[in-house]
Formats: sequence, structure tokens, C-alpha cells
Amino acid sequence: MNPGKMSFSVGLDQFDLELERLRRCKDTFVQKILQSLKHQGQLAPVVVTERQQRLLMIDGFKRYRAAEMLGWSCLNAVSVEVDMKKAKAMLYVLNRSGCVSMLHEALLVAELIENEGLTQNEVGILMDHHRSWVSRRLEMIRRLSPEIIDALLLELIPPGAGPSLARVPQCNQPDFYATIVRHRFSSAQIAKLADIYCKAPSPDMKQMVLASAGEALSIVSKKQKEDRPSQKVFEQMIVLVDDVMADKTIPAGVKDRIRRIKIDLADILEQINKENICVSTTKKKQKFTQPSGKPEQSGAPSVLPG
Repeated sequence: MNPGKMSFSVGLDQFDLELERLRRCKDTFVQKILQSLKHQGQLAPVVVTERQQRLLMIDGFKRYRAAEMLGWSCLNAVSVEVDMKKAKAMLYVLNRSGCVSMLHEALLVAELIENEGLTQNEVGILMDHHRSWVSRRLEMIRRLSPEIIDALLLELIPPGAGPSLARVPQCNQPDFYATIVRHRFSSAQIAKLADIYCKAPSPDMKQMVLASAGEALSIVSKKQKEDRPSQKVFEQMIVLVDDVMADKTIPAGVKDRIRRIKIDLADILEQINKENICVSTTKKKQKFTQPSGKPEQSGAPSVLPG
């Protein structure tokens, strides 16, 4: 087997699919590829590297599964000379402009560090990201229970919920998972619920939050709107601008001016959010500061540790 640098035909039974576990694909994506192969043929070769007299597939798993469904016997491939570490990194590099979820990124980061023995800096170089990007994903995947990871991969939970679920202790994740599945919460709702849950001061309060999850989210959302009226106004203005932009009768030149208005509104909203965070932080600090009108007790600090 000497493929060289040009594309060549490979029988489906000659591919090594070991890395497919790190690049699981939704059935809907495979079906789209299937239709493309059926009507247009194979437009791009799959990417492989030679390993132990077999061709380890690096990119093209959806095409492989679609070809298998169509009853094809072979696919065109192109070979690259890389070791296993670089082959795994290429799973991300070749697909990062597409739909690589944060969970798949995290699984790949953990694979390179825990199974290939790379440091976080080395993984960052291979995947063309800063070490902090690597660290966030490694921390997330290590905090998630295997059951939650499987549920995310199967999309029983919204794919973007990984970082929020990682905040919940692993021992409590089964109860939290049951709640969000029962209520069919979105990623945004899961993030809010995780915030409420983690801030609950006692185990009983945490259970109460899960038992009345819908009510808890409703109360918090209502309070946030009351506390931030200016933010609500600007959010509504942006929605109105989007509605105007959808009007096909408006000339292109006018739409450009409206688009600039939307950018300005978004900048103002971001500034308001930052100021609200600063105000909220200041209020929290003030709660821990002893009022100046009361005499301090002997030996007692004026500010409690926070």
C-alpha cells in the first residue's frame, strides 16, 4: 500500500476508524452528506495516514458512513505523514471552521493530555490556541460525569450546556440531569438554573431549587428585568432594529445606516452590562463591611473575609 501524495481509491474495509470515537457525527449530518454523494458524487477525498498496514482515517467519517449506507465499496482518499498525536489534533484543525462542539474539543484535549502525555502548552500549539483555551476545556471535561458526557454526545441535553453542568458537583449531576430533561430546558435556562443551584446555601435548598426549577427560573428572570430596566429597553430596541432590517422594501443604503445603529446599540448594551456587574459587585462588598456608625469590637476586623 503506497498511496503517495495524490488521491487514490480505498476500499471501505481498509479504513481504520479508531478515531471516530473522538468525532461522533449526528445522523442528520450524515444524511446531508448521503444526499450529496448520491447526487454529486464524492467532491473531496477523505484524509488518512498509514498506520500498521492500514489507513487510519483522520477526516471524512460522515462521508464513510454515508458511502456505507449507499452500498459503495470504496472512497477516494489522500494520505498525510503524521504521528498519532498530530493525527488526533487534525481532527479539530481540519473541522474547526465547521460544527465542532466545545464538548468534542474538550474530549480531544483530554485525549491528547491523558493518553498521549502532552502538556497543555503542547496541546495549545497543536490545536492553534492559547493555553487558557486548553485549560478551560480540560477542566470542564474532568468535572463532567461519564453519564452527562454521553447524554451531551447523544444530544439528550443541549450541546452548549456542558460548561454550566460542569459547575454542578458530579455527585449531584444525576438529579440535575433528571430535572433539565424533565423540563426540556434550553442551554440558557440550564445556565441560569446552575447558577441558582450553586448559590443555594444548603443541600435542602438545592433540592428545593430542583423540585421547583421552573418557578425558580421565573422568579430570577423577573427580578433581573426589574433590576435592569435600561438593559431591557436596549434589548427591545435591538429586536425592533432586527424587525426593520427584515423589511425587504427598505433600500440597501438605508439598511447600512440601520446596521450601524444596531452596532451602536449593542455597544451601549455591553457597557450597561459591565456597569451592572460592577454595581452588583460593589453592593456585595458593602454587605460585608461594618457600618461606620457602629463601634468596632475589640480585636474584630472591620471587614469580614469574603
